[in-house]
Amino acid sequence: MFTNKSWIDSVQNAKRQFVANTVFDATLSKHLTNFIDAQTEYTKSAVNAFESAGIGISTYVYGKSQDAVKQYSDFLNKMVPTTTK
Repeated sequence: MFTNKSWIDSVQNAKRQFVANTVFDATLSKHLTNFIDAQTEYTKSAVNAFESAGIGISTYVYGKSQDAVKQYSDFLNKMVPTTTK
C-alpha cells in the first residue's frame, strides 16, 4: 500500500544512491548521508504531526456534526404532531 512514509523513504533512498554513486570522498559522503538521514527523520516527524492534527480535527468535526444532526432531528420531532389512539 502506498503511504506517505514509503514515498519519503523512496525519495531519501534515491538521494542516498545518488551520493553513493557520485561522491567519492568518504568524509563528504558520510556528512551528506547524515544530512539525508536528518531530513528523513524530520520529514517523517512533520508528516506524523500533520496526520495527527488531521485526525484530531476530523474527529472533532464529525462529533459536532453528529450533535447538530441530533439537535435538528429533535427540533423536527417537536414540530410533527403526535397521534393519539
